[in-house]
Order: sequence, then C-alpha cells, then structure tokens
Amino acid sequence: MRARVSCPHSVYPMKGKIISLLLIALFLMWCFSNILFASGIEPEMSGIMTNLFSSIFCLTGTIWLFYTGTFRISIYFRFIFFAIALLLVGILFKIQHWEEATMLISIASAGCFTIYLLHYISKKEKKLLDNIKLLWVILVAVTLIITVNKLSYSIWARSITYWIFLALIALKIIGEQKSQQTINPKISDEKGKIFN
Repeated sequence: MRARVSCPHSVYPMKGKIISLLLIALFLMWCFSNILFASGIEPEMSGIMTNLFSSIFCLTGTIWLFYTGTFRISIYFRFIFFAIALLLVGILFKIQHWEEATMLISIASAGCFTIYLLHYISKKEKKLLDNIKLLWVILVAVTLIITVNKLSYSIWARSITYWIFLALIALKIIGEQKSQQTINPKISDEKGKIFN
C-alpha cells in the first residue's frame, strides 16, 4: 500500500495567491452587495447577490481549508464521509418535508463535530488556527442544529459562525503570506549559492 504524502499548500505559491485573491474578491463583492441591499438599491437583486457571494465564499473557503489542512490525510477522513452522507440525506428529507429530517441533520452535525474533535485531540501540535477551526466546526454544528430545530437565535448563531469563518480565512491568508515570505528568501539564497 502506498503511503499518502502530505503536500503543503505553500509548495505551490501561485495556487495559494490565486485562491487568496479569489476569497478576498468574493468577500469584497459580498460587502458591496450588502451595502446595496442595506441602501435599498435593487433590493431583490442585491439580496440574491448577497446570498450568492456568501455561499460561494463559504464553499471556496471551506474547500481551501480542507485542501490545505491535515484532516484529509488523517484516519478520521474516512469516517467523515458517513456523517456527510447522513447530512445530505437529512437535507433531502428536509427539502421533501419528510419526517425525521431534523433528527438526521442533528445526528450528522454531531457526528461531523465528534469526528473533527477526535482529529483535533489526536494532533500533537495545536496552533491558533487549529483552535479557531475547532471553534468554527463547533459553531457550524450547533448552528445547524439550532436552525433545523427552528429554535430562537438562529440568525445570531449564523452570524457568529460567519464572522468566525471570516476570521479563520483571514488568519489562513495571513499565515500563507508569512510562509511565502519565509520560503522565498531561502529560495533566493539557494539560487545565489548555485549561480555564484
């Protein structure tokens, strides 16, 4: 069996810069559409734009965090598929207004949280970004459960989750930029040694 090799995202600096710029552009478009919505200019279109840019930003950011993180190379990666499959079935049940949708989504959310918590506990070295990721996963799970059960304060839970996610993405982008700054001088020093 071939071993999986972790390939840090900083090895491909161009991809990191493109994704960082894409996330910043999506965030700025989301801010602009919120300003349009709040000012009352084309409320229907700006509302659609707000939801669209927010969804694309969250999806792109989540995929980027997943791709650059260590979770995908851990043993827990295999188990998350079951929780995600259960979550998708629960969402389909919810769309169809079938019974037990709330229970399926709640169990799947708790399963995703538990699997990520086990991954977090098994990490030998925990950084600030890891702690914020755990907080974000907890908030996503709690927000899903609150929203699906139609409990009060679901708008506050979603807002807090979104702002934690923004902080997480900002820290990740800053971390990527710092790692590029530390890698590039090493590369230029090695080039200088080779060519001199």
